[in-house]
Amino acid sequence: ALALTLPASSLADDLAARGGHRPWYWHVAWGEVAESPVTGRGAGTFELAWLEEQPIPESILDAHSLYLETLAELGLVGLGLLVLAPAPPLLAAFRGASAAASGGYVAFLVHAGVEWDWEMPAVTVAGLFCGAALLTCGKLQDPALKSVIMGSKR
Repeated sequence: ALALTLPASSLADDLAARGGHRPWYWHVAWGEVAESPVTGRGAGTFELAWLEEQPIPESILDAHSLYLETLAELGLVGLGLLVLAPAPPLLAAFRGASAAASGGYVAFLVHAGVEWDWEMPAVTVAGLFCGAALLTCGKLQDPALKSVIMGSKR
């Protein structure tokens, strides 16, 4: 509700200020996509692309977007495989599996698109546990355990 009361220009300026240098990282990654859209430049090559262009004086290893970096490095083929990997838990989420696990898993997937911390084991393990919970919720046989994970329906 607070965002609705702010003038649009203030909100846009605030979001741009909080984005840091990500637009520069993403610009370099999109340039790599334009050069080799189908197969990409090769795994782990974003750092080299950054060093070649380096529009700002900053040392960067990642494009700060799992999806864009994968597209730049591995092309449409790699991005396609990456998009297919999280699909089974997402299907379970859309079929009405645990709301908590669905929210955690979707938040993990969305956040991986704008930040590099998916590379930290704690972040990725938490996201994968949510995905695993989505896959196993429908297979639980014990009603008491199922009600704890799925939430009691009254």
